[in-house]
Amino acid sequence: MAEEVRFFLRTAIYTLGITTIYWFLSYEIVGSTLLLSLGLAAVFFVAVGYVMIHHASRDVVPDDTRPANAIQRTLGFDEPEGDTVTPPLALEDDMIPSSSVWPLVTAVAALLLGLGLIYGGWMWGPGVVLAVVALWGWVTQLYD
Repeated sequence: MAEEVRFFLRTAIYTLGITTIYWFLSYEIVGSTLLLSLGLAAVFFVAVGYVMIHHASRDVVPDDTRPANAIQRTLGFDEPEGDTVTPPLALEDDMIPSSSVWPLVTAVAALLLGLGLIYGGWMWGPGVVLAVVALWGWVTQLYD
C-alpha cells in the first residue's frame, strides 16, 4: 500500500480516536462534529487510494493468499522486500506551465466573491467577471 494511503489511514485512526475522547470529555456537539468529519474525510481518502492502487491495476490479491502480517504492512510498520514494493500511486507526469498570472487573478476573484458575502452584492459583479476571465485564461494556457 502506498505511503499516501497509509498516511490517511493513520490520520483517520487518530482523528476518530480523538473524536471519541473529545466527545466523552466535553459533550460539545460542534467540535465533535468537526473532528468526526475530518476523520470521515480521511477514511474517504483511504478508500479512494485503495481503489486506485489495488483495483485500477487489476493487481488484487485474494484473501487466502495474503501474508500473515498484512495489518502491519497496511499501517506501514512492515515494508515488503524486493520487487513487490509499489511506487506511490504511480501517476504519470502532466505538463504544467512554468509560470502563470491566472492563479493570482483567481485568488483576487475569490476574494471579491467572499467579501461580497460580507459587504454586499455589489462586489460580486467584478468578482464574477474576474473569475470568468481567470477560468478562460487558465484553460487556454493549458492548451498552448
